[in-house]
Amino acid sequence: MTFDWAGIRSRLDTFWAALPPEVRILSRWSQSRRFPEVTYLREELLGSYKARKYLSLLPWLEAQGHARVLVHGSTHSGNVTQLGLELRERGLEPFFRRGGRGGPPAGNLLLSQLVYGTNFDSAEPGVDFEIPEGGSCPPALAGSLGLVGSLVEQALERKIWKPDIFIDSGTGFTAAALLSGLAYFELPCRVVVVSMTGQSKSELLEQLLAQRPEYERLLQRPASAVDFEVVPPPVGPSFGSLPTAALEEVAEFARWEGILVDPLYAAKLSLLYQSRRDPERPAFIFVSGGARELLCFQGPLRKWLTSKPLPTQPSSVTKVL
Repeated sequence: MTFDWAGIRSRLDTFWAALPPEVRILSRWSQSRRFPEVTYLREELLGSYKARKYLSLLPWLEAQGHARVLVHGSTHSGNVTQLGLELRERGLEPFFRRGGRGGPPAGNLLLSQLVYGTNFDSAEPGVDFEIPEGGSCPPALAGSLGLVGSLVEQALERKIWKPDIFIDSGTGFTAAALLSGLAYFELPCRVVVVSMTGQSKSELLEQLLAQRPEYERLLQRPASAVDFEVVPPPVGPSFGSLPTAALEEVAEFARWEGILVDPLYAAKLSLLYQSRRDPERPAFIFVSGGARELLCFQGPLRKWLTSKPLPTQPSSVTKVL
C-alpha cells in the first residue's frame, strides 16, 4: 500500500494550524511483544484520553472567566482527580458532586478528597460552569482531535500506517473525535470501538452529530466519519464489572509488554482484539488507562494474586522491530 506522504504532511500542517498549539502533544508508541502486528499507542502515559480534552477545555474556562467549576463523575474516577488537580493548578476552584459506586476510601477516592478538600461531594450552588462526566463538551473537542494529530504525525515520521484501529470508549466523545479526525486525513482504515458502557453505533453517531458544529468551526470543512463498528467487550460487558479474565490480562500486559494497564478499559479492549486477531492485518491499539487506575482495584487484584500461584515469567522476549 502506497501513500502520498507529502500530501499527508501538508494536510497535517493545516490540521495542527486549526487547533490551539497546546494540544499538539505526541504519545509514545510501543511495539507489542505478544502480537508482532500490533503497535500500542500509549495514551495512559499522558493521563488517558481525558487529559487531551483538558488541553483545550481548561484554557477555554479561563478565557470565559469561569472561576468556580463543578466536576461530575464517579468517586473512583481518575478523571475526577486529574481534572481537580489541573483546575487547582490554574487557580480555579473545583467542586465535585458524587456519582457512581460507593465503597471504602481507596485509590482515586482518597486522592480526590485531597484535591477537593471541603468541596468534595459538594452541591455548591454558585458555580460558573459544570463539566459533564468524562469532560465531554464542545470546548474539549480540539484537545481530543489532538489524539488524531498525534497518530498521523508519528505514522508520517515512520512512514507506517496500519488499517485496523482499536479504541475503548466510555462516553463516546473521544471515539467520535477519532472517527471524524481520521476522516479529515482520508487514510484507509477501519475503527473498532469497544464500548464499556453499552453504547450502540446509533448512539455514537448521535455523538458525532453533536460534535459537528464545533468540528466544522475548528477545521472549516464538513464533518464525516471513517468506517467503524461498535462492539461490547468479550468479558464483563456490564460497566464496572471486573471479571477474572480482565485481571489475568492485566498480568499478561505487565509480564510480556512491560505496561501496567487498567482492567476495565485497556484489558478488556485487548481481550476483544485477541478474540478477532488476524496476524496478517497490522493494527493500532490505544492504551487509555494505567498504573493510577489500578489504584482503585487493589482489593480485587490482591485477592486474585493470593488465590493463584505466581505466574511464570517469560523465559525470553524477542524484540520486534
